[in-house]
Amino acid sequence: MNTLEKKQYLSFFRNIDWKIKGKNTLTILRCISLMLLETMVIVAITQMLQIGNVDKGLIWVIMHKKIFVVTSLSLTALGVSLCALIGRFWTSNTILLTFEIAFAFTNQQKLAARSETLLPSDLIFIKEPGEMLKMADQGMLLKIILGIIMLIVLTVLLEKFFPIKWQNLKRFWVIRIVIIGVTILGFSNFNKINTAGSAMNDLSNWMGNKIYFWDARAAGNDNGPWLTFVNFLGSKTMEEPTGYSKQTMQKIAKKYTRKAEQINKTRKNKDIN
Repeated sequence: MNTLEKKQYLSFFRNIDWKIKGKNTLTILRCISLMLLETMVIVAITQMLQIGNVDKGLIWVIMHKKIFVVTSLSLTALGVSLCALIGRFWTSNTILLTFEIAFAFTNQQKLAARSETLLPSDLIFIKEPGEMLKMADQGMLLKIILGIIMLIVLTVLLEKFFPIKWQNLKRFWVIRIVIIGVTILGFSNFNKINTAGSAMNDLSNWMGNKIYFWDARAAGNDNGPWLTFVNFLGSKTMEEPTGYSKQTMQKIAKKYTRKAEQINKTRKNKDIN
């Protein structure tokens, strides 16, 4: 590096307003910390509702701290990526909180109705929201709706008087795209949690995740409803046989239907009633 380059390099750092840079960094850290704290509280509350006991829920947090921390960090990463996508912290934070509260409430309602943790297969009922809402505890649902409305009002006020948003600069757009890309890549590997040798499976083993599918409620009590939901994302009841297709099954059904008809012609006891 020659003398001119050294002067330009030093001049670049002298022109930076380090007070502003430090303030911005501190704001970012505070926002992420707030998201993480909120998420940890909701993950803990979700587990208390899962087990049905506050003390046991807190004990679970301590005894399964790896699962608790990784679950909280994963949801916080989702919130950070939302912030990168939308560009506004308070709006992103409210969307994340609403999602987490909705999951906790839905899981608790399914436990009450069917004694089973919320599973990916239950998402099919999103097509019938009206019927699902009728089955929910109306008193608790009303309180949650009122709480979310208050949260939205608070968010509007915060966005107006204390806005926290990304600057519309090229370098920040690059950072935002990287954050979103990394989050999508990470979440897209969730379905590999049951695949031996995968990075997600290694993380699962490190956390002490107990994967078993015959008792979803017990799995939720051990792993927490969030991780149990993820465990069932990559689960397969059975491997698809070679050559399997709808046409093949119809062909087999016709074959044995014809055989059954032939056998029934000579059966003595045609009426089993």
